[in-house]
Amino acid sequence: MKAIDGDFGDVLSNSSGNNLTSILNKMDEPHFNINHLDEITSRLGNTKYRIKHDLIENPGAFKDFDDMINEPGLFWEKYSNGDFITGSNLEKWAQWKWFKDLTQKARLFEDVTGLESFKLVSGITDNTKIVKQVTLEVNGTKIRIDYIGIDDMGLIHLGEAKFSTKIKNWSTDWLSASTKNQKIVFQLFEDNLVNSIIIKATDVRKMKSLRSMFGLSNTASIPPIN
Repeated sequence: MKAIDGDFGDVLSNSSGNNLTSILNKMDEPHFNINHLDEITSRLGNTKYRIKHDLIENPGAFKDFDDMINEPGLFWEKYSNGDFITGSNLEKWAQWKWFKDLTQKARLFEDVTGLESFKLVSGITDNTKIVKQVTLEVNGTKIRIDYIGIDDMGLIHLGEAKFSTKIKNWSTDWLSASTKNQKIVFQLFEDNLVNSIIIKATDVRKMKSLRSMFGLSNTASIPPIN
């Protein structure tokens, strides 16, 4: 294959041991089709981003790189949650133009399309009754939720938008764009096993909004029945 003979081949030839095994295992995963390989070779061939250089120097980073190509929405979740370790490949790659473009698209999606969908489902028509990007602790597990809103009956609604650049069947694929903690918490909601929701906001403006709109201070509890 041309891709294997080219830039991707250079990455493979500079890998050995567990790193090479990890790359070969990724190639055996269902998502690793010809279109996925074309996207990988396109990124490796762009000298501006130096991804090929990074992977030759550190082939163990291929998993992160492949995961970001396969599921851009998960990259956005980790980035917006501040989950990138200082000095890591993920933090460094986040500065490149392709990922900056991705974050701009994801932010626009959450601020417009996702927000309008949340309002439609919840019946909340007033933007001033919605607070975005709030950290919650659900049954002891922390997640960031995209929207918290209160309707005219005083009921609190939680909403999460999932962004992707790929066509998906969201009835089955939504978990692939979720972080580890979100997978745990969303399953709790789905199984009706949530018994504790605590506000863990750190942004002063959001805490003021939560207090004025919902009467909720930081570390306050949201009754699951609500």
